[in-house]
Amino acid sequence: MSISIVAIFVSKDNMEPKLTSLFKSVIESTRKESGCLNYTLYLDQENPKRFTFLEEWQNKACLEKHLASECIQDLFNNIQDLIESSEIIQLSKIK
Repeated sequence: MSISIVAIFVSKDNMEPKLTSLFKSVIESTRKESGCLNYTLYLDQENPKRFTFLEEWQNKACLEKHLASECIQDLFNNIQDLIESSEIIQLSKIK
């Protein structure tokens, strides 16, 4: 069963350009990962400090492999000083 993720990050003041660059740097490689069905970054139209990734993974194992990857671990380490908050929501489709 596929798993969907909504990952919301809120930037600290004036950190949006740096955060945008860091987020964009992992998109292409992530989309090539085995089991990645969707990996899209959005910017909130009403709050330009809020970034949202919508992700869909073939299964939990693919998601866990992604989260453990070097590029994502580096991303998480590099954004800590740039964000006010983050929220990761794991969703399952209702059939």
